[in-house]
Amino acid sequence: MEFTDAIASGYDIRNERLRTAQDQQRQDFLERFPLPSWSGMPLADYALNAGKYRDNYSYYLEWGTPDLGSISGGSAHKHVIFKRTTGEWAYPSGYGSVDDAWASLRTGFNRMIELAQQGDWTSTSEIDILRGAKVVRLKSLYLYFPDDVLPIYSQNHLMHFAREFGLDTSGDAIDINLRLLHHLRGYPELADRDSLDFIGLLYSWSPPPGSRSPKYWKIAPGERGRLWDECVDGGYICVGWDDVGDLSLFTTQDDFTAAFADAYTGEYKGNKSIITRKSKELWRMMEIAEGDKIVANRGTSEVLGVGTVTSAAYQWRPERDEYKHTINVDWDQDIHHKLAEPIKRWAITTIAKIPNTNVEQILDPEHHQKDVNRTPIDPVDPEAEAAFTRWKSILDRKGQLVFYGPPGTGKTRAAKNFAAWLLGPRDSSSIDRQLTEVTFHASYAYEDFIEGFRPKSGQTELKLELRDGIFKRIAKQATIDSHHLHVIIIDEINRADVPRVFGELMTVIERSRRGQAVTLPTSGERLSIPRTS
Repeated sequence: MEFTDAIASGYDIRNERLRTAQDQQRQDFLERFPLPSWSGMPLADYALNAGKYRDNYSYYLEWGTPDLGSISGGSAHKHVIFKRTTGEWAYPSGYGSVDDAWASLRTGFNRMIELAQQGDWTSTSEIDILRGAKVVRLKSLYLYFPDDVLPIYSQNHLMHFAREFGLDTSGDAIDINLRLLHHLRGYPELADRDSLDFIGLLYSWSPPPGSRSPKYWKIAPGERGRLWDECVDGGYICVGWDDVGDLSLFTTQDDFTAAFADAYTGEYKGNKSIITRKSKELWRMMEIAEGDKIVANRGTSEVLGVGTVTSAAYQWRPERDEYKHTINVDWDQDIHHKLAEPIKRWAITTIAKIPNTNVEQILDPEHHQKDVNRTPIDPVDPEAEAAFTRWKSILDRKGQLVFYGPPGTGKTRAAKNFAAWLLGPRDSSSIDRQLTEVTFHASYAYEDFIEGFRPKSGQTELKLELRDGIFKRIAKQATIDSHHLHVIIIDEINRADVPRVFGELMTVIERSRRGQAVTLPTSGERLSIPRTS
């Protein structure tokens, strides 16, 4: 896709909910940490675990402003100075005390701010104590100077986008960041846009190589799921082992493992095997990342819900009475079912990675396909009506519409509501015929979507038969029922290899080529995408 096509498709449009959240987060940050506060900021106002847990600069950067670009995950060393759960201070070697280190760090921040105000951005990367704090430095510059800095903090991602535009990738991350922002501002349609509008645009247009496919994790919300309601209301999943403290304050997994053993040797009666296994379980909380999926279970055979991990992934919540280790999750409460067969290992495991081969079995896609059309549709208010009208004009022009944005911003719900609005009042049987939802995943294939050979059921020996995939069946139905509109919603589309899944249909998916037939190589049939879809 050409970048100008991405602009024309509206990939730079943020929904109102996201805009409101972003504006509020930045306002809260600036009220708490205005630029003048840096001249005399005490260490307790900066460092994690130093004073009130959520009322410090490092917390605001990592978890308090998740919709303004994420830097969550990894070690707390990114903040240069922090307080360990043991009460000891962590700070760079070469300083005689934490006070000396803080004096240097505060001076470095003040110098960085001064240079930015002078427009000397390159020099902001040359402050010694901030050299290793690249993401903290970049996000700080964005929060204080949002018109001048792009809210992308990964140097690898910045280099990817720069290469896509043929830009120079030399220098520090701030140099590439500003180069990229200047290039984007060169497009007349983007000249006056908020830099936050560029995030969805860039990541939808050209996802960086190596962008990870979401992983699925099973986590039990307490014994027999007793904390499930709390998790739904709070927007997180929680686990115990509180005595070990905040995981983000451990420098290495080995340090954590030693602390876990000290805290729980008595509970596990000195059984090293169990201690090792349980410590690895809890440390998985640090491996879970934004966009991953959490499957909340009760026992070995019941799925309570599935949710998407939001940008501020792991979070220690000291205000809770118990189960203080949490992962922030946007829950889909419509997913609740029994498994066809119990998974015995879940009986002794609180946190487990779900193999890709088991994802469909656990999520039960046939169940979801039946239920998706019975999801209550939100009433259409004037603001939604205006959005739907704008989206329809794009759909009429392009033939397809991509919803983008961080996890938890309502993309799937918006797509369903828009589809219901497009189709108009229908009985349930009509909706079943005209609206279909499918969820892509890493192992989703052409054979699932278009056609392919599958084992024939009811046979004592392996025999294969050619079966139509879901998209081919929809296209055939839409061709027969050509007087009605047909809509397919593809959720998690970036998780699959899209060109491989669509195959030769990629050449006729554009609106201008609807109705043109292609020959399917496996069956030899001619198939087209009808204009009523």
